[in-house]
Amino acid sequence: MAKDNLEYIKGSLNTQEQILTQAIAGERFARKHKGKIIAIIAVSILAVIYFSVTHLIEQNNIKANNALFTKLLANPTDTALQNELEKANINLFALFALGQAKENNSTALIDRALNNIKDENLRQILLANKGENVALMGDYETLISGFKELKNAKFDAAKLEFSKIPENSSLKEISKNLEHYQGIKQ
Repeated sequence: MAKDNLEYIKGSLNTQEQILTQAIAGERFARKHKGKIIAIIAVSILAVIYFSVTHLIEQNNIKANNALFTKLLANPTDTALQNELEKANINLFALFALGQAKENNSTALIDRALNNIKDENLRQILLANKGENVALMGDYETLISGFKELKNAKFDAAKLEFSKIPENSSLKEISKNLEHYQGIKQ
């Protein structure tokens, strides 16, 4: 019985010694890598702050651009608002130009938008509304035709339509996704 108590005491001392050893090792690690740990924490905090501020600025820009767009819709002939929207968000200005072109049968605003637009799909849409022949619209009609074939469960005909869309078209990815659709099996 005394021997069991002695073994129990040794075991508890070993456990306490192991805990103390691990604590000392942890403290050494923290002391050794203190600079790195502080740097990682600082970089993490700065990254969170940066992304939060960037998101906040982006949201404020969206609100300001939407307010500007709304004002312009209320007063479409205000050239100062047109210029401001054109500088703030050319894509929104292009959409405004599309709406005005339909209402007024004038392509002047579309021409202005085409001078600065960077989005190639939006450029193609603007050109198509001007009456110019654009490949995107042909590809779009082919995509719609293939989609109608899919709706009618004519999968081979749909696949044939989708294959007509060239590889360099911006609609090719959508056509590939639709091409693999085989209907909902019940």
